[in-house]
Amino acid sequence: MADRAYNNGRVETFHIPARKAGVEFVINYDQQHATLVARLHNRSAYRSAYRMIAKGLPDLDGYQRFTYPTGSPVPHTPLNGKNSIMVPLMIPETTMKSREPGGKTRRLQPLKHLQRLAYKSDAWASYYGMRNLVEASNSRFKDSNQEDLGNPKKRSGRGFSSNYLLTARAISSFNLRSIATFILKLRDRAIEKPLRTRRRKDENERPLARLVTTRAAAPPG
Repeated sequence: MADRAYNNGRVETFHIPARKAGVEFVINYDQQHATLVARLHNRSAYRSAYRMIAKGLPDLDGYQRFTYPTGSPVPHTPLNGKNSIMVPLMIPETTMKSREPGGKTRRLQPLKHLQRLAYKSDAWASYYGMRNLVEASNSRFKDSNQEDLGNPKKRSGRGFSSNYLLTARAISSFNLRSIATFILKLRDRAIEKPLRTRRRKDENERPLARLVTTRAAAPPG
């Protein structure tokens, strides 16, 4: 899950390796693309009947097989008679001119915005909502009373390797503490809490024994 589509990653270093590793994205879009997709979402109920269905997972080369929809109002009959098609990893969409004078042209890739679930659909929202748990965990890593990962003084080493190791140790410490907290909660639930002495007393001023209440059995039939 990633906010704002892909954190401005490049397809060569982010999307292509992830796709070949079998990763499926659940992503949001930037404001420009979100406005366009929101307009299409209003018609998603009608478009879903025509949407091709992904079959299995992408292969090691990132290719994905899709089957043609069979329940669409207008049946689709492939010219080759097959009921599925293999879509390659890279599909050049168009060439865009540079926004700055003298800049390089760039080729847009659909892969940069690809995700299996329809954007803003109920299934998409159920997965993307779990991102809140990720953000909550990230904020706990930075707790100044614990790992304090956001404090640069706690990771004074220079270079990628040093920061990588320090981050891994901080996350390991956080995970161990979370596991210990969970186990302690289970232990506390398992321990029987002492019962309060009853206020009602017998004729000798001794508290009555606590009765075990049971539900009445349901009448037969």
